[in-house]
Amino acid sequence: MWRKTLVRRTECGNTRYYRLELHPTLFNEYIVEREYGNVRYRRPTGIKIDYFYDEESAKSRYLSILRQKKNKGYRDQLQ
Repeated sequence: MWRKTLVRRTECGNTRYYRLELHPTLFNEYIVEREYGNVRYRRPTGIKIDYFYDEESAKSRYLSILRQKKNKGYRDQLQ
């Protein structure tokens, strides 16, 4: 399973982004990777990586983070 989502939020002329990925590793584990920052800057403000042993736990965490961000006002990026 591979999922990738990019959401953005603009507030007072400042646009923040949040990229969220869920993908398997070579060792039958799963990674939920988060990258966030401001679109004005080249580098992200932060990157966080969580490892999971099963797909269901990883998927649950991915959806939980996405729900939290959408509740804060982040919206899907149009591609």
